[in-house]
Amino acid sequence: MWFRNNYLPNKEDWTKWDASPLFASDDLVCRLPKAWIAVCEKDILKEEGVQYGQKLTKSGVEVEIEVYKGAPHPIMAMDGELFRPFPP
Repeated sequence: MWFRNNYLPNKEDWTKWDASPLFASDDLVCRLPKAWIAVCEKDILKEEGVQYGQKLTKSGVEVEIEVYKGAPHPIMAMDGELFRPFPP
């Protein structure tokens, strides 16, 4: 809640599609291009990413969801070979 209140201080913005694509209408979502979605297993936002991928699939959009096992949210800022955030 702390993050949401800081990101979206106006409660009426919490369910707008431009705050979260999960709130986009099916009519809008079905016009999106195919997508590749990467989520991290230990990320608090993981489920939202997976749900978005499922929403795309339900609307007929081709989507691939990659879950990086053991990875935390800041994976893109991590150095080293432990996690590779992009497919080869």
